[in-house]
Amino acid sequence: MSVRRRGEAKQANGFASGRANGHANGRLRGQQEVLSLTDAKTDHSRWRLRDTNGVHTWHYLESDEQVAASPQSPAELHYLGQDTGAPPLPKATTPLQAAENGIAFYERMQLPTGHWGAEYGGPMFLMPGYVITCYVTESRFSQAEETEMIRYLFSVQNLGTKNGGDGGWGLHVEADSSVFGTAMNYTTLRLLGVPAEDPRMRKARGCLYDLNGALLGPHWAKWWLSVLGVMVWDVVNPVPPELWLLPDWVPIAPYRWWIHMRQVMLPMSYIWSKQWVYPKADSDPLIRQLRQELFTQSHDEIKWARYRNAISPADNYHPKTHLLDFLNLILVLLWIPFLRTAAIARKAEAWTWKLIQMEDANTDYGCLATVNAPMNTL
Repeated sequence: MSVRRRGEAKQANGFASGRANGHANGRLRGQQEVLSLTDAKTDHSRWRLRDTNGVHTWHYLESDEQVAASPQSPAELHYLGQDTGAPPLPKATTPLQAAENGIAFYERMQLPTGHWGAEYGGPMFLMPGYVITCYVTESRFSQAEETEMIRYLFSVQNLGTKNGGDGGWGLHVEADSSVFGTAMNYTTLRLLGVPAEDPRMRKARGCLYDLNGALLGPHWAKWWLSVLGVMVWDVVNPVPPELWLLPDWVPIAPYRWWIHMRQVMLPMSYIWSKQWVYPKADSDPLIRQLRQELFTQSHDEIKWARYRNAISPADNYHPKTHLLDFLNLILVLLWIPFLRTAAIARKAEAWTWKLIQMEDANTDYGCLATVNAPMNTL
């Protein structure tokens, strides 16, 4: 996906124009206007999947001339859910025929450079980090990209007969609603321009309030919302980058962690140590609104540090041990205020920053996966 600086002109070819920013623009939208915006979709015949040395990015063609000059491939039609025009494969009656059918299918899906596209759908905690990173770095998606992200998030919302229809989102598309899924995807939709008065957003807030608000979200939710300036860093349990200074033989050294946890906690620890917050959080009308929309109590009255270990039962898949709670307490009460010198912090930040740079260089900025990539970018 391409991004552009916020404030650049937008064009609408083949889909509804205009962005909703809720109350931030100083007026409330009528019900019909809200629904026409958030129910918009793009013209799928305009999307093209570019493959540049294995880097796959979707692009929306603005002109009819571009569309005519670049017909969609079978792979693009397939990924977009369109008819590929391929003749039906014969029904397999033996394992060998089934394998041959599979080969025939994937042969049609192969991109000109030899690659295959890979959909990464299902988890509901991937898009929020990407959108928050783009927002706080003052980058922006194209309008076509915004339109389809909004449409996707609403399409997997727990509405109607889906998971009780409470209006929230879960950890993945099939999960019951949780604070993590609901708070993060609600925030994502607001950042993408969906107004708070959209009926589905009101339903999502009701679900979040029934779960006692964003304060009961897990660590990752609190971390991202602190970056955005909706929460305060006191609510986040410590992620000290000093851990990366430990020798590999130490039992808790990051070298011994599962790789996905290690590579996520790496940029997390660097940004936690910097206590970085979106610089315009206090003056941004949308952030000020989110501070009121995500909590069941006044934002100004929240005692943030009290909620470091608070987590909703809906999110508590693997409860923390008392030992971990004790270690976090030691970090907060002893290590950070008394033993963590500025020199130690600088050394740890310098080493974690170098590790982040090495991962970016080693993966051509693709990073290990879609959780740590936005964190590395930030």
